[in-house]
Amino acid sequence: MSEWVFIDLPANMIEGLPEPEQPFPVRRERMPIYDELKAEGFPLLFVADELDAYLEERPDRVERYRREAAHLFLCAGIEAVMDTCIEPSLHYFKLAIWLDPANLSDRMNYAMSLHQLERREEAVAEYREVIQRGSVWDWWQAWMLCAEELIFLGRAAEAMPLLLEAKKTIPDSHQFWTVLADCEERLTPTCPHCGAPQHEKMRFCGNCGGKLG
Repeated sequence: MSEWVFIDLPANMIEGLPEPEQPFPVRRERMPIYDELKAEGFPLLFVADELDAYLEERPDRVERYRREAAHLFLCAGIEAVMDTCIEPSLHYFKLAIWLDPANLSDRMNYAMSLHQLERREEAVAEYREVIQRGSVWDWWQAWMLCAEELIFLGRAAEAMPLLLEAKKTIPDSHQFWTVLADCEERLTPTCPHCGAPQHEKMRFCGNCGGKLG
């Protein structure tokens, strides 16, 4: 077991963090690192890593830290993404989800990191969790990004219903309309001979004259 000391986080140090009801743990031998990092600004990732290690050693303390820790890990994940450390961000988001499984922001951020890493099937599964639990009016980005991943996976037919549902919100997003246009193009029938777009009821290609169907 490690020897721990406890630090009191200054009020409002992390935006949105509930006022801590407990001091935060740091391994005694790592306090010099904390003091050095603190001189340059609040070391969020360091504090998150120490809390992660503490809760692993002391699972009996999870309930004590649940509320503050969930938000701290979410913020750590976002900071890791901002530092382009996408792979490490997954760990922080997973911790946040573990502590607060009903929080859709945690799951959405986790899905987007998976998306950036092109772990498409996993991202789709997480987006679907948000879609199942959330409202399209609040979380239309989940519908769009899930559809985008499905298109990459060659499943445009699954993507279209999601995009049509998100379209109801009239998204002010160039990305959304680009994804929708891409999906529509992929679902448009084409001539097997020349690849030109075709209407479903045409018997012959208007571009090359080849027989359709």
